[in-house]
Amino acid sequence: MQCLRRFARFTWAAAVFISLLFLATTASARVHYKIADGEGGGGSGASYRERINAGGGFYNGQYGRSWYADQYYQGGLLYSDPISIAGTDDDTLYQTER
Repeated sequence: MQCLRRFARFTWAAAVFISLLFLATTASARVHYKIADGEGGGGSGASYRERINAGGGFYNGQYGRSWYADQYYQGGLLYSDPISIAGTDDDTLYQTER
């Protein structure tokens, strides 16, 4: 996996975000990353999760969870089907894919 040197830094609701673009060389590539504030120290050990709505746009789901729009990908096909999904209360998340 290769991290490109191009990245975007932007501010949203008084928080700073940095977006990095990774190119996966295999279909099963994983990305592990650590979030730091740049101030040093060990931090609180808190974890960070990013939720992506594959094939869909930004979505506020069940239990107040935010799912970010699927973006910055190349190739592939998008598919959606507005049917009811068994076994979930959050059908919208399972109605799109790529």
